[in-house]
Amino acid sequence: MDAPVNVLATVASLNSLPTDLLLSIVDLCLESMGSVGLDSRHRQLTKLCAICPKLRNTIIGRTKYWTTISSALRERPIMQDYLIRSVNEDIHIVLLDEDGQGSCEALMGVVIQGRNRWSSFSLHLTGGEFMDEHYLMNRTLRQIDYHLLYLELPRLQDLRIHYDNPPAGFTTDFFTTWNCRDLRSMEMANIAPRIMTATSLTSFSM
Repeated sequence: MDAPVNVLATVASLNSLPTDLLLSIVDLCLESMGSVGLDSRHRQLTKLCAICPKLRNTIIGRTKYWTTISSALRERPIMQDYLIRSVNEDIHIVLLDEDGQGSCEALMGVVIQGRNRWSSFSLHLTGGEFMDEHYLMNRTLRQIDYHLLYLELPRLQDLRIHYDNPPAGFTTDFFTTWNCRDLRSMEMANIAPRIMTATSLTSFSM
């Protein structure tokens, strides 16, 4: 996985390489990782950015690397960087409770600032493989619930909600309060939502 990075590090002068070629090499580095989580992908981008200022500026200036913002990133400053670097592009929000309540709340605190750019929203509440019944009964996502109610989402097209163990104090059908007139696809698991006002749906699964 690090081989392309090592090749880049041996280039005598990256200043002589055109931007398109640098981006192709970055894409190759990311593709060589296969299917990995966003946290691993971010670590690889960080390694590449550390090689030289030109490569760093090239990567940071390419919005496509920053359009998926996930709780897997863990830290609010990193999430904020993704939001800023994605500029005005559509963004994709991925919220996973297995990343921890702090990460989930940090994510929502950041991405709510760019809600007019949400293109897809994915929420998976699993409860976690090692979380006992006491934890599941007492955990709460009230701060997230606060962020998720009554949103105007003009670009949202894809919505995915999967519940294994919804937490206490959480409005499970929060998305029925949204105004998302361009919503195209909904995928639900373990939830039967109230009727939504979206009339543009072309795909729905439960």
